[in-house]
Amino acid sequence: MSLNNELPENPMQAATGTRLGIWAALLLVVPAGCVSATASTAPTSRALLSRPPAVADCEKTTGYDAIIVGAGFSGLTASKELRRGGRDNVLILEATDRIGGRASTLKKGPPIDLGGAWIHGVTINPLTPLADALGFERVTSVLDGPIYLDNGKEVTVLSGAQAQQYSQEEEAFYQRLLVSSLIQLGLKECRDTAAMRQAPRDPDREEICQHMEKVANDQVSHYLPQDSDFRHLFEGNIGPLESAVETSQNSTVDAVAFEAGDDDLIKQGMGNLIEAFGKEEPVCLNSPVTKITYTDDGVVVDVKNGKRYQARKALVTVSIGVLQAKKIQFEPPLPPSKLAAIEGLPMGNMQKVIIDFKDQPDFMGDTLPNSWVLYQAPDNSVMAFVIRPLGKNIAIGFYGGERAKQYEQQCASISGDKPLPPERQPCDEAAVQHAKAALVRMYHSNASTAAGASAPLDIGQAVDKADIYLTRWSLEPWVLGAYSAAMPGAWPLREKLGESICSYQPSSQQEPAEEGCTKRLYFGGEATGRPMYNGSFAGAHEAGLRTAREMLHALEEEDRATAPANVGSAEAGRGK
Repeated sequence: MSLNNELPENPMQAATGTRLGIWAALLLVVPAGCVSATASTAPTSRALLSRPPAVADCEKTTGYDAIIVGAGFSGLTASKELRRGGRDNVLILEATDRIGGRASTLKKGPPIDLGGAWIHGVTINPLTPLADALGFERVTSVLDGPIYLDNGKEVTVLSGAQAQQYSQEEEAFYQRLLVSSLIQLGLKECRDTAAMRQAPRDPDREEICQHMEKVANDQVSHYLPQDSDFRHLFEGNIGPLESAVETSQNSTVDAVAFEAGDDDLIKQGMGNLIEAFGKEEPVCLNSPVTKITYTDDGVVVDVKNGKRYQARKALVTVSIGVLQAKKIQFEPPLPPSKLAAIEGLPMGNMQKVIIDFKDQPDFMGDTLPNSWVLYQAPDNSVMAFVIRPLGKNIAIGFYGGERAKQYEQQCASISGDKPLPPERQPCDEAAVQHAKAALVRMYHSNASTAAGASAPLDIGQAVDKADIYLTRWSLEPWVLGAYSAAMPGAWPLREKLGESICSYQPSSQQEPAEEGCTKRLYFGGEATGRPMYNGSFAGAHEAGLRTAREMLHALEEEDRATAPANVGSAEAGRGK
C-alpha cells in the first residue's frame, strides 16, 4: 500500500473540523540480548501486516542489506517494509531491553501509556487503519474539557461570556499564527527559487519576497495577545503542553500544521500496539550502537558489546536528543548541513504524573472520561490533566517544556545510565505535590459528594493512597527527551534531517554529493516527519516507510548495475 493511498481522496474535506484543518490539508502536499522481539500481550491481529516472523541472528555480523539503528516505531516500520520488498537480510540494533522506543505501556495496573498515547487527527492518520487491523480498540478523547482558573482565593470554571471571549481570542491567536505560517511557506519558496541556478529573474516575485522577509517572524510567542486575561492559557497549552517546548522556542509552522483536534486513545495501550506491530521483526536488544563508518563500499556499525556489523546501508532512527548528545560517532563526521538540522530540532520535554485511585471514591464529578482539562495556578503556570482515561478512576497530570525538565532533573543524580522504574520515587515529590495541590483545588467542592464516599473525602489523602507512576524521558539515556520541536525558522530542517547521504572527504570542505553517488547512510524517526505529523507516531511511521522505499529502490539499482550483462536480455521482449 503506498503512503498516498493511506490518505483520503479529498484532504480538504478530511481536515474539516480540526483546528486550522485547511492549513493541515495544504501541508499534505508539502515534502516534508539477541532475540526476535518478544510477543505482546495485545489482542491477536486480524490481518498479517508483514512477512513471516524473522528471528535475529545477532552473531551474524556480515552480509546484510541494511542495519537499522533503533527499534522504535520508525525502525520497526522500515524493517517491515524492507522485508515486504524482499530484503530479508535486515537487522535492527536496539540499545535498550525492549522494542517500541517512546511507545511504552505500564505493565502493572491499567494499560496507561508512559510515552505517546494518542492517534492524532484520526481521519487522516495512518495509525488508524493499523490499529483497527491489529484488533486494538480506539477510544475518543474529549479535547474541550473544563478549564479551571485559580486566583489563589477561589477556583472558577471558564463558562458563559468568559468562555465565549476565550474562544474568540483563541481563534484570533491561531489566525495570526496561520498568517505567519503561510509567510514562512512563501519564504521557503522564495529561497528555493533563488537557489535554482537557472531560475529566471522575476522582479515582482523578488519584491514580494523582500516584503515577506521584512514582516516574517516565526516565533510563536511573538503572536501571543499582550493584554489578554487568557495569555497564559494560550502560552501554556500551545507551547509546553502541545509542542513540549516554550513558545519562544517553537516555530509557528510546527504549531499550526500539527494535525490534532480529533484524537483517539488506544484502550489496550499505544505501547502494546507498537509492540504487537513489531513483534515479528529481527531485533538484537541491549545492543547500543557507538559508531557508524560509511564509505563507498558500505557501512560498518560498531556496538558497545564489541560486535561490528557490516551492511550495504544503515538507517539511523534514534531520537534527535541522542544525535545531539553525540552518543553515536560517525566516520566521516556528519556534514555541516546535517549537523545544522540536528541543532535546529531540539527535543522537547513532557512529564506525566499518573495517579491511579483504583477502588477509592471517585471525586472528579461530572468530568467526562478521557477529558483534557486545563488548570491555571495562582502563579499563572498551566498544567493539564486527562481525567478518567479509558473510564478508569485515574487522573494523569501533564507538565511540559522547561517545567517538565526541571521536575525530571530532580531525579538525575540517582538515575545514572539506567532509567528509573516508573513507580514514584522520593525525587519525584515536587511534581507529585504540585499535581496533588491542583486536584485538591479543582475538585474541592466534590469532597462531600464523592461517588461511593460515606463521609466527606479528603482529596489530598486520596492522592497519597493512590498508586503513582511518573515518566522521566529526559533521563532515558537512549532518548533524552519527549519528542522533537522545530526552532523558529527551522521547520524545513525536518526534511533536511531526513535526507540520505553519501560518503565524502571532510578535508575537501564540500558537502557530500547529492546525485550520482551511492547513498549509504539514511535517517528516519519522528524528527524527520512532515510538519503536520511533527513529534508524533504518524511522523515516525511515515518516515519508516519513506526511508525503506528509498533504500529498496537504491538496492535494486545497485543490484542491476552489478548484475551480469546478459541477465536483462530475457526481459527485453516483454514490453510494458
